[in-house]
Amino acid sequence: MNLHWWKLSRERDALSAQITETLLSAFPKTTTVLDPPAQMQRQLDQLRLAAGELSPNDFLALSSGLARSMGALPLNGIASLDYHDRRLDVGFKPEVKVDPDFPQRLARNGLAGEVDSNTGKWTIRSRS
Repeated sequence: MNLHWWKLSRERDALSAQITETLLSAFPKTTTVLDPPAQMQRQLDQLRLAAGELSPNDFLALSSGLARSMGALPLNGIASLDYHDRRLDVGFKPEVKVDPDFPQRLARNGLAGEVDSNTGKWTIRSRS
């Protein structure tokens, strides 16, 4: 058991070192490495933004995916939209009944959605 743990620990350390090396090689101006995957994602997001590319988590990308996912739901059935923390919170008017296929339509458009059972609001996020 201890030998297996030791081997796994060594593999984890080697992978961690490779990830750090990849980060520093791709972004040599990085001075402090705390969370290599998160730091690399932030750096990539900054490069995309600088190039004028939309991120899958941007308001325009999320709202466009939501519009494509509405299906039979009326577009004027949305009561509120709130974008923050890379997510879109959607409130529907009380008379609008969200059909059971709505989450599948979101998924087909690269989004994930979950409803808050207390408020009835949907939280829409990018699946990427």
